[in-house]
Amino acid sequence: MQCDSPPTSDDRTWAIAAHATGLLLFTNFPFANVLGALIVYLKVKGDAEKPFARDSAAAALNFQITWTIVFFAYLVAAVWFWYYENTEPLRQIAFSMGPGLIILGGITIALLSVNIVLTITGCVRASNAQAMKYPLAWRIVR
Repeated sequence: MQCDSPPTSDDRTWAIAAHATGLLLFTNFPFANVLGALIVYLKVKGDAEKPFARDSAAAALNFQITWTIVFFAYLVAAVWFWYYENTEPLRQIAFSMGPGLIILGGITIALLSVNIVLTITGCVRASNAQAMKYPLAWRIVR
């Protein structure tokens, strides 16, 4: 949905809130990043005066859903490798305690960093009334 007029201050505020909910990932509430973006999306989706906020909320929600799916797939693979590290014949392909911990920790930090950087980028772009197109995000919500 394209808007012809520049977004209002309220429209931008809701757009910033939609992107900023991705930082709720670091709370103790499971799926807070997805639920926060969903709540903002549901709030603004029917409001004809907030097309920029609606598009931003949909983009943020799609990214947080995609990121959550990718992160849980990574966790399943990491647990699988960790569990089978001392069994034969998987011992040759699985991680050992030292390098495995470094590799898994590095991947975890990289995934979390990508979420933080893209979330903050979305907030900054929304504050400047620019649309944010998250890379590699599945368009589940339109």
